[in-house]
Amino acid sequence: MSYQQQSYALKKPFSSFLSGVAGKNGIPMWVYYVNKGQLISSFGLRDKNGAMLEFVPANQAYEIITQRGFRTFIKSNDQVYECFQVNNALSQSLHVEKHIFFHVY
Repeated sequence: MSYQQQSYALKKPFSSFLSGVAGKNGIPMWVYYVNKGQLISSFGLRDKNGAMLEFVPANQAYEIITQRGFRTFIKSNDQVYECFQVNNALSQSLHVEKHIFFHVY
């Protein structure tokens, strides 16, 4: 199963789990993502009590992920660019498969 969504950050909020992610030595992990910010809201082993990044429910994750989630900065030609900003949302595309998701401009 896979899907692609254009301008995903401008869509109604949605969230899900990646189910096929393997951690160190093949130990299964879970990754919880939302369609805001840099996508990853939480991840961990076992259950939400084993989270490596604090697990919060979707309604809270939609609001706080852009401040508390991962952020990526790229420096090119002495200019710093922050990926995943909402002002770039029209050109962003989200591709999701059972074990991976990626973001395309």
